[in-house]
Amino acid sequence: MNSKTNISKVGIKASHRRSLQKNLLSDLIIYEHLTTSKPKSKLVIGEFDKLISIVKSDRSENSKRHLLTLKLGNENAVEKLLAIYAKRYEKENSGFVKLYNLNVRKGDATPMVKMMVKGYVYKEIGKKVAKSDKKEVKTETKETKTLAAKDLSATAQVAGNVSASKIKTRSGI
Repeated sequence: MNSKTNISKVGIKASHRRSLQKNLLSDLIIYEHLTTSKPKSKLVIGEFDKLISIVKSDRSENSKRHLLTLKLGNENAVEKLLAIYAKRYEKENSGFVKLYNLNVRKGDATPMVKMMVKGYVYKEIGKKVAKSDKKEVKTETKETKTLAAKDLSATAQVAGNVSASKIKTRSGI
């Protein structure tokens, strides 16, 4: 007789596990990618598929919203599910989350995973900007600063007897 449970316990209490699952699900829905450990990712994948099936069901809008709010507890995630994911996955049935194995975590050698929602395009942060783009940005900022200074002095002169020296000293504040 097999008495093992089907629940992945992740080494924490049930209440902590449920809140962890809610937080990971809402973050995955909002940001569309996560980096987490492999056991924690297994908690999320099945539940994410269930949420998408609720969104795609024939229920009324209010009942969908109520169920999703109970499962997630995050209004922003519920709104994104109903608005974006419903349209994105109306023809698909499963495979909504992709897993990419990363290296093990240095501190405790836990296998790490990058989770991405299907349809998300990963943007690389820290790309180098071309030199021509930098020059355009710098020239725009200089022009706006000079225009702002001219507008400030013009309004100060109209509003009252404020000397130019006071304007210069207060502009840095």
